[in-house]
Amino acid sequence: MNVRLNVHGGLGIAAIALMVGIVFAKDWQIPWLYFGAAVLFYSGSVIALSVWQEEEKGKQATLNSELKGPHTRDRIIILEEITESKVIMFTLFRVLLGCHLAFAFQALGLLIGFGDAIVVRLGYFLASLAIGLAIPFLLLTRQEDVADVTGGDG
Repeated sequence: MNVRLNVHGGLGIAAIALMVGIVFAKDWQIPWLYFGAAVLFYSGSVIALSVWQEEEKGKQATLNSELKGPHTRDRIIILEEITESKVIMFTLFRVLLGCHLAFAFQALGLLIGFGDAIVVRLGYFLASLAIGLAIPFLLLTRQEDVADVTGGDG
């Protein structure tokens, strides 16, 4: 078993520590429901998406070894599954990046403060989620790989 550091997990721990630092700087006078919901949704999302990403990496490794070994399935089907897995991995990367951005916007909302109106808090919470998740999808795109179906060197 090969153990590696999960970059998104490390970033998540740092982000939650930063959020706690903001709470400390605000003398613990914050909307606790907002704080709890932000940390709960963020940590749950990052954990679930990271697990899914690891499963996809395992699937890609299996498909790549199957592609190199004796062919029990059609080569084109294996290549299609590899391409599909790459698309899923890229989408997962964008969603994870969006989670980090959304949480940063939510931390900014705590830092700025927005009064006692629950409607304003809820609006900012939802807007930060939407904007944070949208940014990676608006800015990042993937280039299609050209698959070598022949298996040759050139």
